[in-house]
Amino acid sequence: MKKGLLIIALLCFSLGFSQSSANKKAATDFQTAYNASNFEAIFNMYDAEMKAEMPLERTIAFYTRIKASRGEIKTMEYYNVKDEAAVYKTTFANDVMDVRVSLNQANSKVSGLYLVAQRRK
Repeated sequence: MKKGLLIIALLCFSLGFSQSSANKKAATDFQTAYNASNFEAIFNMYDAEMKAEMPLERTIAFYTRIKASRGEIKTMEYYNVKDEAAVYKTTFANDVMDVRVSLNQANSKVSGLYLVAQRRK
């Protein structure tokens, strides 16, 4: 019985690690493209549904506004999962926000990318 529980725990850990690894890559790629103002690269990270929802022109306009007001990303620190999205505390030059990254499980493309203002105390 204990051996079976150990195997299940290891399986869950390895599946979680794999997901975390894919999200980490997506977050790193996002930060690199964002800081280089390569918003087309961010668009190319999207899955088909996300591309339909956020066409290239809209993606460029959105991130141009964000970068103008928040500045470059200094750090992205993973700290939580919310609604199946990996949540990163993201420190910009002028603000701190949560960036939530959801991936399409079939192809590891970004199916959701949300910037959420952190609550101030």
